[in-house]
Amino acid sequence: MPATNYKRYSLEVRVCALRVAKEAKDWKAVAELHKINERTAWGWIKTAMDTGDWIGEHKQRGGSSKKLVDAHVDYLLGELATTPELTLVQMAELVEQRFGVSANRETVRRALDGRSFTLKKLHRDVVNRNSPINKQKR
Repeated sequence: MPATNYKRYSLEVRVCALRVAKEAKDWKAVAELHKINERTAWGWIKTAMDTGDWIGEHKQRGGSSKKLVDAHVDYLLGELATTPELTLVQMAELVEQRFGVSANRETVRRALDGRSFTLKKLHRDVVNRNSPINKQKR
């Protein structure tokens, strides 16, 4: 990781500063005690006042969130247990019908791959492959 000039504060320190500010006490003294920059503490407090979230946990910033969460993948694995010949396109349609989440087949494949579940091509004529007629042809 690249070096940064920013200091990271623990969740406990952040919660302490927010709790004191919520109780309308001297949050500047708490910031000074924990060696928090006053401007940083004020940013936390301002965000908490705007959102109403005084817990102080970090929200995801940037990047992309997963389209298919664990509940979706669990549902798909259950459907695959009952109907093993489902294709990726059919699974994407099932997720859209059940949860209202539109996903393409590649998204479904990656979500299943994240659970170490791989899919192989389905050969529908397996019964006829080793029939006596086909064996004679060889």
